Amino acid sequence: MIRGNQDQEIDTPASRMVSWGPFVIPMRCTTYCIQTVELEHWHRAQLITSFLFVISSAFVLAKTLRDHQEAPEGQK
Repeated sequence: MIRGNQDQEIDTPASRMVSWGPFVIPMRCTTYCIQTVELEHWHRAQLITSFLFVISSAFVLAKTLRDHQEAPEGQK
C-alpha cells in the first residue's frame, strides 16, 4: 500500500496540527483532571483504564476505516 508521505513528505505543519491537536489536547486535559480531581484510588484507576481503552479503540477504528477505504472495490 502506498501512503501519502512515502516518496516525500507532503504534510504541512498546519495539517499536522489539525491531525494531532484534537487528539493531544483532550488527552492532556483528561490527564490533568484525573490527576487533580479528588477521587478515591479505585475511581481514579477506573478512569485511567477507561481512558486508555478509548485511546486504543480510537486507533483501531482509524486503522479499520483506513484499510476499508483503501481496499479494492471488489473486496469491500
